[in-house]
Amino acid sequence: MYLANNSPASHRGRIQGVLITLRSLLLMPSFVLIGYVIDTFGYSVTWSLVIAMAMCASIGMFLLSMRKKTRLAATSS
Repeated sequence: MYLANNSPASHRGRIQGVLITLRSLLLMPSFVLIGYVIDTFGYSVTWSLVIAMAMCASIGMFLLSMRKKTRLAATSS
C-alpha cells in the first residue's frame, strides 16, 4: 500500500496487481513454515516469533513515516 500510494497515478493499478499476486504467493509457504515451527518448538516460541516479527514491521513502518516527514520538511523549506 505504501508503494502504491507514493507512486505516479499511472502505475498504481499495476503495482497493486503485482503486490496482491506477491502477497498471495508468499502467504502460502508461511502456513507450512508456521506449522513446522509449532511442531518443532511449540506454541510459546511460535508466538514469540510472531510478536518479534510484528515489532520489526512496526519499527520499519515508523522509520518510513519519519523519513517521509523529514523529506517533506526538507522540500517545503
